[in-house]
This record gives sequence, C-alpha cells and structure tokens, in this order.
Amino acid sequence: MILIKVYGLDQYVVGNYSKEHTKNLAKLFEVKEEEIMFYAPSSYIFHNGVEQTGWNATIELALPEKFHPLQANVTKYLVESFKLFSINLHILFSYYDPHHLFEHFNKDYPRFIKDDNLVKVEEEEVNEEDLLDEDKVYTGNVFKDFNKKKK
Repeated sequence: MILIKVYGLDQYVVGNYSKEHTKNLAKLFEVKEEEIMFYAPSSYIFHNGVEQTGWNATIELALPEKFHPLQANVTKYLVESFKLFSINLHILFSYYDPHHLFEHFNKDYPRFIKDDNLVKVEEEEVNEEDLLDEDKVYTGNVFKDFNKKKK
C-alpha cells in the first residue's frame, strides 16, 4: 500500500487529483492502481501565526522501503503535477517495513467504490404546499405545563 497524504490543500482538489493521477503514479511505482490511496484531511498550514494553506502544501508518502530507488522520479512528477495547486511544496517520504502493514478486505463487497458500483439514490419529488405547515414557527410556551404534577 502506498498512502499519499496531502496537507494544506482543499480535499476536493486532492480528490480530483487522485482521479487524474493515480494511473500515472501506479506506473511510476510499478504497482496496480489499487495499491495507491490518498488521504486529504480538512487541514490548514500555518507559519508564524499566518495561514499558508494553498501557498504551502505538504505531501507525505507512506510506502515500503523497496520504493526508495524511485523517489527522485516520483518527486519530480509530484512537483510538476502539484505546482498547479500550490506555490511551495514539501514532499516527505516515510518508509515502513511491510511486515507492519495488515490488511483485511471483505469478500462480500468490492474493494473500492467506483462509478460503476456506486448506489445512486433518486430524490423523491416534494410538493411545496406540503411543507408550509412544517415551516411555521411555534411561538407559544412549550414549558407551560412542565411543572404541573400528574394526578
């Protein structure tokens, strides 16, 4: 598993980036696309009390040590492809021993949600007139009988 964590960029930007670049990154790493995942928290970057989000972004890759020889090419690709979204980039490679990775995939479900297995829910059409009563604000005293003892 290769986990690419992106801090300081909008999570929707990272989501679109992953859709457009996972295939190329898989080729660079010589792995299947399923081995690459992105993590994009709703995060901010600060320096000396001033928000730097979008101006400075940090990309951290958690991956097995065997990918170390590919680091220069991956770095070059990340700089070129992320420079559209951030002025300055920090790229950190965090290598782990694969013996410390545990995975469980539920065989009853697909491994990933994709466009072809996504459940699409159709919204029920709502009659505006039915909502009128729900939109009225109660202005009475909801607590008027609160302290009365039950007989």
